[in-house]
Amino acid sequence: MIDFHTHILPNFDDGAESPAVSANMLMALKAAGFNDVVLSSHYYSNACPVEDFIKARSAAFDSLKPVIADKSVPRLHLGAEVYLTSLIFNNGDLMPLTVNESGVMLTELPYDAKYNTFTAENLERLIFNRSITPVLAHIERYPFLMDKGLLAELFDMGCRAQVNIEAFCGKRKRKLKKLAEKGFVFAIGTDAHGTEDLANIDFYIKAAEDAVGKEYLENAFAYTKEKLI
Repeated sequence: MIDFHTHILPNFDDGAESPAVSANMLMALKAAGFNDVVLSSHYYSNACPVEDFIKARSAAFDSLKPVIADKSVPRLHLGAEVYLTSLIFNNGDLMPLTVNESGVMLTELPYDAKYNTFTAENLERLIFNRSITPVLAHIERYPFLMDKGLLAELFDMGCRAQVNIEAFCGKRKRKLKKLAEKGFVFAIGTDAHGTEDLANIDFYIKAAEDAVGKEYLENAFAYTKEKLI
């Protein structure tokens, strides 16, 4: 399995508070059956330019490497969880924010009550002006993304969707199962910020397997797995 959404880099965003915590999270994910993990720390375009974020991310990653050198952990891939506003387009190159600079970007939408023209325009600019595939983060948190009609339109436009694995235990589990049956669930993530978020990971995996099947869960990211990994 691939954990497409994590906050594991130490002392970087609101995730792991130390390299030791990061290592423990990675070992827990490995034990749960995750072979690959995307390190998707928050990026807010109002806070700093992309270049500064990439430098800080590299420093955090470098601080983690010696701590996990002798441990059994998943393969790691650098990315970001990019909060989508028009400010992001003040940056030149956005590819460093995509997973392994592949053009596939975990994208967090504003928490609006409905899908609005500003969000639509920003997604279109990512796709058509910057050649980026937005993977919409934790779609279960957005009521408007639970509309399969809108989700189908976004898929046709070039977006993909990521679901937090614990959502298969929540009130939207039946809806997520239906969306998965239609092929809309592109990637799975834990969205883990600390070891406590992984305490029930086996339970979440079992719930997801019951909802969508073990094969789907293991291959949810097959669309660009070869390209990225």
